[in-house]
Amino acid sequence: MSSARDQVTRMLALVPYLQRGQDVSLSQLATEFKVPAATIVKDLRVLWMCGLPGLAGGSMIDIDFEAFEHDPDGVVRIDNADYLTRPMRLDSTQAAALAVALRTLRDGSAPEVVAVIDGVLAKLDSASSEGQSAVIAAAEERRGEPRSRIVDLKVQLSSAITADRQLQIAYYVPARDEITTRRVEPHAVVERDGHTYLDAWCHSAQAQRLFRLDRLDRIEVLSDLRTRPSAPRSLTSELFEASDAHTLVTIHVDERARWAADYYPIESAVEASDGGLDITMRVADQQWLFRTLLGMAPHATLVGPKDWAENFRQHVRSVGALYAAQEGSQL
Repeated sequence: MSSARDQVTRMLALVPYLQRGQDVSLSQLATEFKVPAATIVKDLRVLWMCGLPGLAGGSMIDIDFEAFEHDPDGVVRIDNADYLTRPMRLDSTQAAALAVALRTLRDGSAPEVVAVIDGVLAKLDSASSEGQSAVIAAAEERRGEPRSRIVDLKVQLSSAITADRQLQIAYYVPARDEITTRRVEPHAVVERDGHTYLDAWCHSAQAQRLFRLDRLDRIEVLSDLRTRPSAPRSLTSELFEASDAHTLVTIHVDERARWAADYYPIESAVEASDGGLDITMRVADQQWLFRTLLGMAPHATLVGPKDWAENFRQHVRSVGALYAAQEGSQL
């Protein structure tokens, strides 16, 4: 029987193993970790309930169980866990707690695990002896910027709001993996699900938008005064607020993906003859939709608009070509 200690040790190794970017099947994982496939599935179900503070859908580790749960040769993929590869900042209390936990885990662990734990403990001891408050350099932000930067941004933004000034911001968009420059009129700094946001009118989008502070690359306070009255939104409901400016799309999901109607903000859901649903929803970003549909494959199809559906088919073909090229290079 796999003990809780064994499971924690396995999961600590399982995440980086799956994040290497190489396809690995459930049966391969079971062989590699020397446990039954059912045990790996149990480990993955625990990981599926892990994530960032707030425990909202977008902050949880994402695992496609449909791909392997009933097929030992199905590929296991883990997503939305990039933050686990980022360096962390620990205060002295956290570092001490981690050291105690590691020494507890060390007792009775396999030799290869002991070697890893000893290496981490050595780094902790070295950092403590040099008077550092952390072992690994920086934390809360997308590229490892310290928590103090969030505080500094909040001060700057609050000052701009008080002075009724517009801002020019450089903002990272994860769905497109790019930094965009926008002129915005700030209304408020708000918090939701463990994240801090700038609530502002965006001139580029011609709509109210929320910008996560940890994705702000830089801000510049302009001399131009705000032209729109302050109207901060309520964050008691969904963060995404659809508008007529967003594209109305139709998606068909089969019975295995009916959950999408409850998970995403939609406008309507109509029963389909195959037991699935025809869903209509407003989408602000085409790339976000494509990534979402790929994550739901093969249980979701983009029906319209026609140009978006054709773009998605081309996107799927491009992704398929990349996989084929990768498999060919490994033969």
